[in-house]
Amino acid sequence: TVFSPGTGVVGLEVAAPSLDSAPWPSLPRCDSFDAPELAATWLFLRTPREKWWSLTERPGHLRLRLRPPTLEENDNVSFLGRRQQHHRAAAYTVVDVVPASAGESAGLAVMHSPGNQLRCEVAGVDDRVVRVVRRVAGRNEICAEIPVPPGPVRLGIEMNGPSCEFRVGLPDGGWHGLGVIDSGHLSYSTSGGFFGAVMGIYATSTGDASTTTADFDYFEYAAVVD
Repeated sequence: TVFSPGTGVVGLEVAAPSLDSAPWPSLPRCDSFDAPELAATWLFLRTPREKWWSLTERPGHLRLRLRPPTLEENDNVSFLGRRQQHHRAAAYTVVDVVPASAGESAGLAVMHSPGNQLRCEVAGVDDRVVRVVRRVAGRNEICAEIPVPPGPVRLGIEMNGPSCEFRVGLPDGGWHGLGVIDSGHLSYSTSGGFFGAVMGIYATSTGDASTTTADFDYFEYAAVVD
């Protein structure tokens, strides 16, 4: 391609070619994990050196291996996320996991960095619970905790600017709110950096070797409109 042919000077106004419209395709609202490979919308945290995910071991589900790295470390965690693109956004998933030790958990996460994040995770061996963990400047706070029965668990989160609410699915199809939580620490003005929050699913065994897996039935992301 030759710019400004005949003059060699880039002017304030130049003739533009007539091009066909090529809008960027919109991202799908829900990934049901029916495809043989991960969709291009998913992001890893750092380069994976091993394959810790599978779309074939349990068809129709994304299986994550619980591995020692956690979201609190600068490591390749069993985490798949997508960028939060809207000021008000919601994400939902269903996770099927049976923790085998106190350090094992899996669920939803919204993170800015290893030191600033929010997690809604299924944990507990004898008494399984869903707990909400707010991590600010490298320190964890358990904001809510509720017991859950055996089987798959529905998890949801709605982000609304500087606040959010996690939810747990009820057997009758409704939702149980886990309280409104301050999420201001995920903003650029508080956490610094050069990117925004990422929402996704994860699994960890917190430092110990494990054979446990977590199966996710789907992941849904959508803008919240009044």
